Amino acid sequence: MTGCKYILRLIVVQFILFQLFGCKKEESPKIPPTTVTDIDGNTYNTVKIGTQVWLKENLKVTKFRNGDAIMTTIPANLNIGELNTTPYQWPYDGIESNVDIYGRLYTWHAATDSRGVCPTGWHLSSDSEWTTLKNYLIANGYNYDGKTTGQNEAKALATDYGWSISTNNGAVGNTDFPTYRNKSKFSALPGGYRDYIGVFKQGGVCGFWWTSDQNGPNEAWRRLICSDATYSASHFFWKSYGQSIRCIWDN
Repeated sequence: MTGCKYILRLIVVQFILFQLFGCKKEESPKIPPTTVTDIDGNTYNTVKIGTQVWLKENLKVTKFRNGDAIMTTIPANLNIGELNTTPYQWPYDGIESNVDIYGRLYTWHAATDSRGVCPTGWHLSSDSEWTTLKNYLIANGYNYDGKTTGQNEAKALATDYGWSISTNNGAVGNTDFPTYRNKSKFSALPGGYRDYIGVFKQGGVCGFWWTSDQNGPNEAWRRLICSDATYSASHFFWKSYGQSIRCIWDN
């Protein structure tokens, strides 16, 4: 009887262990949201490109996630100085109606503030995440000429409206290769930027987006697309400049 009890107990233990570990249910993959709303109540559409999910629009929010206001200047063209570290935001040219189309322009200090500028579950895109996006488009035939080599993906990233006219072959501002215009549905727009002395520049000509990556204490990396170019570029600028933000899903 003692042997039978031992065997019975062993079977019970094995059964319990099997239930705990042998039948572990696989977690379902997260389903990306098709829309997301920020703390101001602005609703954004999203787009899945490769393994990434991006906001389909530039950020418009005027508050951090905790409800604190993101400051602006009065007047909008106030000189804040090149080394200013205050988190600021502005509509292009100080005109609120521009926000509906282009979103707002933020200093890098606002974009990376620990209170969070992107909606919950989203974050400021890094330089490497932009590189992943660019490489995916090139490798999957989104260059305006259909090739999977070279860097001619900008037309597929940009809207087919709002850009200054260009006659350059395959450029964002050229209406040639119509099937490749915004083929990725990323819908980049030329929101321009604000320099630290308060001048708004290149609206309708170029779009500039902050990344989370620094280039030393006073500068940070940005991505840009311009109407006369066929490719998106990477550069660094003063952190006190105002530029657009695209958020990417945490996944």
